[in-house]
Amino acid sequence: MRPWVKRLLYAFFPRRCLYCDRVIAPDESLCEDCAPTVPRMEEPCCKHCGCTKSLCRCKKHRHAFDTAVAAMRYEGPVKQVLLRLKQECDDDVTATMAEEMVSALRRRTDAAALEAVTFVPMTARDERRREFNQSECLAREVGALLGVPVKPLLRKIYPTAPQKGLPMMERSGNVLGVFDVNLPLTEKKILLVDDLFTTGATLHECAKMLKLYGAETVTALTFAATVPSEKQDAESDS
Repeated sequence: MRPWVKRLLYAFFPRRCLYCDRVIAPDESLCEDCAPTVPRMEEPCCKHCGCTKSLCRCKKHRHAFDTAVAAMRYEGPVKQVLLRLKQECDDDVTATMAEEMVSALRRRTDAAALEAVTFVPMTARDERRREFNQSECLAREVGALLGVPVKPLLRKIYPTAPQKGLPMMERSGNVLGVFDVNLPLTEKKILLVDDLFTTGATLHECAKMLKLYGAETVTALTFAATVPSEKQDAESDS
């Protein structure tokens, strides 16, 4: 985009801080007050759950995906951003989120090797009701930044109860067998995008189907990941 076009657009549609909605400069993504307080995942990170290793309690639990990358800890203002994302697919919001996600991805993986970007699907009925899929919105922005094609490789066959409302021990069963591959799989190195990593159950089921149909590696990329408490850790082991 030419500089004068960008300035003109900014005059009518100023860019706003992702976390506090304050007007910021066109080349910024966060305001000066929020920038130092953003709860980014600090290196080194666990490749099994995406969390900072000092906070990780996943005990190297293996999933069908090969690596998990999360940009943020799911706390404070990040929760509000993800709530907003579920209510509307705002281009400025998803663009800023994708910048953080791709930055984390490039630090922790060989992002240049990726051949396709896909996303966790919704059922057709749920997507019609909401009018968008937030995971697809993020995937489109991530793909554009990486220069990698975005494809709807997966479909959700039938609806499930919201994962958030279920105990940790029930989440894997809730999504078991609900996804299938939507398109012929020609790419071997796939990036799978979602908004939030909790137990990894949904991402695991999606990655499992991608690998069943020929994917060699699946990298799971999310904007945020929950940092399990000791209580949650005990629940998942029970």
